[in-house]
Amino acid sequence: MAGGVRMDLPAELRDRLVTELRDVAKFVRDSDSDRQKAFFYSAAGAIFDRIMRLRFDPSLQVGFLLLNSSYGQMNTVATQVAAGDPLVPVTDGVWEGLAQALEELSKRIKADKEFWDVLERISLLTFVTTGAGYYMYRRGELKKALSGLLK
Repeated sequence: MAGGVRMDLPAELRDRLVTELRDVAKFVRDSDSDRQKAFFYSAAGAIFDRIMRLRFDPSLQVGFLLLNSSYGQMNTVATQVAAGDPLVPVTDGVWEGLAQALEELSKRIKADKEFWDVLERISLLTFVTTGAGYYMYRRGELKKALSGLLK
């Protein structure tokens, strides 16, 4: 993992990971509700976990932990909004930004390129759905960091 996040995986496992990430991005885009988007989004962390159990790589662990944490937050906010508590909404463009990030992650993994910046993007998009992140977003403090991420 030194110098950036990439992984040493056999082609079969790498292809499985890439295919699943692309599928998750498509299902997130095609879903009608935040709850359904969160349901499908959970598969991104899950595929990292499944591959990691077959062939451990520290980058898989980092990806799993970040994506699992991201899913937990996205699921929480989606559940709250669906229950009629839109105090912290899913900001417009977050789901599309996450779908784009998953597609980019799949491309980088397929090409065996570093992807730390993609994980940072996922973290930032998720942060916007937290209380502190939404507050900072509304104050304009995340404008530069989010530039080009919210479509």
